Amino acid sequence: MISQEMSENKQILFEDLVGLIIESVNLRHVPRESFQRETVFGATGLGLDSVDILEIVIAIEQKYKLKFPDAEMARVHMQNLGTLVDFIATQGA
Repeated sequence: MISQEMSENKQILFEDLVGLIIESVNLRHVPRESFQRETVFGATGLGLDSVDILEIVIAIEQKYKLKFPDAEMARVHMQNLGTLVDFIATQGA
């Protein structure tokens, strides 16, 4: 039961995060269905540059009241949408 509850919480977090990303870097032209856990932020995925990613990091820190420890850890946790959801979930968001 806990596993299912965690999974449901992560799905809700995922949907919320997709909305935040769309708004933060103006991706309204990208269909929500194209956002998957495996979606990467860079050239092979959403095509975001470092400024876009920084805007997303700031939006996440403000919305979820958390901090990425440093730039290297941000890169680790932002490998794709799934790793980002997992990181935010472990921070109690």
